[in-house]
Amino acid sequence: MNRIDLINNITRYLTILKTEVELRNALNLQDINVHAETYFRLLLNLLLELDLKNINIVDRNATAIDLGTMSRASPSCRWASAFRGSMRRAATCRRAANVRHAGGHPCSN
Repeated sequence: MNRIDLINNITRYLTILKTEVELRNALNLQDINVHAETYFRLLLNLLLELDLKNINIVDRNATAIDLGTMSRASPSCRWASAFRGSMRRAATCRRAANVRHAGGHPCSN
């Protein structure tokens, strides 16, 4: 398989995942979100050599943050969303900052 075929396959499967998440969320079937977060956690850990954990497992339905490191030395948080829009991102970043300042997420310690 050559490079363009690999890129086409990656694009196709990410598009399928995006569409599945959007459709299921529209029906209030949000179990796919957990699977998508797990997928992206594994992918980011592999590609960026991180040690991200699913914060929603540590803190059920954690506010704003989905993935984060548990390291006190270099905390890191990532947000994964099925929704587009700068207003949504800005609101999530504000909520994450408020929770972080309050010491609410494990990745904020």
